[in-house]
Amino acid sequence: GRLAIGASFHPMGGAALHDGMELMPGEMSGHRIVHVLTTVRHGGAERVVLDLARHQHRLGARPSVTCLHHLGDLLPAFDEAEIPVELIEGGDRAGVARTAWLLAGSLRAARPTVVHTHNAAPQIAAGLGQRIRRWRQPETALVHTEHGPLQDRRPALMQLRRWTAVGFDAVIAVSADTQAELLRHRIHGAHGVGVVTNGIDVSRFT
Repeated sequence: GRLAIGASFHPMGGAALHDGMELMPGEMSGHRIVHVLTTVRHGGAERVVLDLARHQHRLGARPSVTCLHHLGDLLPAFDEAEIPVELIEGGDRAGVARTAWLLAGSLRAARPTVVHTHNAAPQIAAGLGQRIRRWRQPETALVHTEHGPLQDRRPALMQLRRWTAVGFDAVIAVSADTQAELLRHRIHGAHGVGVVTNGIDVSRFT
């Protein structure tokens, strides 16, 4: 069945943490996790996803990244970590609906256990893609993380974000301020908006 998703969702593991217990290596064996980004250029969200995917790989999952518009300078780091990165062909030239349609085709073929979108454009593309092309399997969990303050608050965009977010099992903010902003604009998933603060995997430096 679908992974347990809700207030206890922790994207470092990609599944719920029960009673404060960390997931152990191998506990995510077989889970296919697709992170959706606009690009893998240098940036905060992209580096967080790289750490998430590394951690998920150690737990036995099969994480990958799908980029909507471009690849970027962090691609070698993903390659080194053995995290596959896919580019949606033509996504950089497509409109919102076409990008959603193309992403839905990619996700339908991948049959992931978890789809984790990061920031506005991936959230809209995955949510809209589900509405127009029904790519989700019954066991697929759909999760979104907002990595900072909302950059574009145009009313039409906010309405689109609200409309597509309601289909998400979890919406996560990286701070209480970002959570409050999402709630103020009524952008939330089935369980509201949770908070999981950003962190750095320090094991690589010790």
